[in-house]
Amino acid sequence: MMKLSTMWKVVKTVDETWACPLAEEVLRPWGFDEGSVRFFRASANFVCVFRREGRRHFLRFSEASERPRDAIEAEARLVAWLDRQGVPVAAPVPSGNGRLVETVETGLGRFYAIVFVGLEGSHLDAADCREAEFRAWGAALGRLHTVMKEYRDPSAAHRETWHDHLALALPYVSADEALHSEWLRLREWAGALPVSPDDFGLIHFDFESDNLCWNNGSISMLDFDDCTHHWYVADIAYALRDLFKEGVDLANPQFRAFMAGYEGEHSVNPDLLVQLPGFLRLHVMHQLGRISRSLDLPEGQDLPDWLKRLDTRLREIRESNRGSLLGK
Repeated sequence: MMKLSTMWKVVKTVDETWACPLAEEVLRPWGFDEGSVRFFRASANFVCVFRREGRRHFLRFSEASERPRDAIEAEARLVAWLDRQGVPVAAPVPSGNGRLVETVETGLGRFYAIVFVGLEGSHLDAADCREAEFRAWGAALGRLHTVMKEYRDPSAAHRETWHDHLALALPYVSADEALHSEWLRLREWAGALPVSPDDFGLIHFDFESDNLCWNNGSISMLDFDDCTHHWYVADIAYALRDLFKEGVDLANPQFRAFMAGYEGEHSVNPDLLVQLPGFLRLHVMHQLGRISRSLDLPEGQDLPDWLKRLDTRLREIRESNRGSLLGK
């Protein structure tokens, strides 16, 4: 989640038809069909949908303060490499300058931009997935991990690690004695886990069902924005986190189907698999840090109702995260 002040600065430029002149400015290095650019969403980034030569594409851009350019370039190089390996992904599109990531100076500041091809197919909600879909979902993640183990590009060093995730949360928990104690416990727990190449590497980090496109039984992947150096089992935990809202149950038929698919493509360390609750807690701590950073709206400012509601909702989620971490 980006800072809400940044979100508001850009979203207020979008008109009632969802046209976004700023996005058109950012898109100039790529080009687009006239009148086709429409604002899509704002969360960790701004996303717009547009057409170029009739084909649907997506623009993703962020203010320079939100994420370093070298981290975005590392993501783009990874996804382009996966595409060359035959992995079905939303591939990045080079600009007219031959670059996967462009820096664009605008009247609202500096933005980093990247464009992806639109995928064919539809999204499935996890609640609508049968065991066959869970098996296919797990197999797709297992194949991804197997291929990513072969990735050797030095730019991957610019992607975050679990250490960075904890570091993000620290300023927001250090004054809360109970939360800080949990932060220290999580750091000690994670620091004791094995980090062999079989267990640890570059992962997607957000392999939820809404980042998959299903098309005639095949699965394509998108949104590697959060790819990070972590445990492979963590990717399983985070992909299925909605399944585990009431607690981790390794006997759950949907989980077992997912793992049957996964283990057909990639091995799993059973000693790490039983640590799923710990990985979920680590994720909640990271989310708490990201949300806390985003809550930067000054009090007393005249803001639209939707932004006030979002601010309230994020504060509720942050408090829920705190309660979850402290067992309340």
